[in-house]
Amino acid sequence: MDKWEYANIRVSVDLTGVQTEASFYHSDKKHEVKEGEFGKLLALMGDEGWEMVASNARTEGGPGKGQIINYMFKRKKA
Repeated sequence: MDKWEYANIRVSVDLTGVQTEASFYHSDKKHEVKEGEFGKLLALMGDEGWEMVASNARTEGGPGKGQIINYMFKRKKA
């Protein structure tokens, strides 16, 4: 049976700018977070064998508030 690891890139856009972070989830309930530019984080995910499996977007708090885009990834555990 295959086992999987999961990660997420979250992009937040609001009046103050764009913030991007990648979260890597581990089965020991700890996770790590890396901040950076979207393109660099996306390239990192590809280099490390992650596959994008879903994405979604939403508005936080109504008009004039921020937009959030999530990109979900998975890869087989070694």
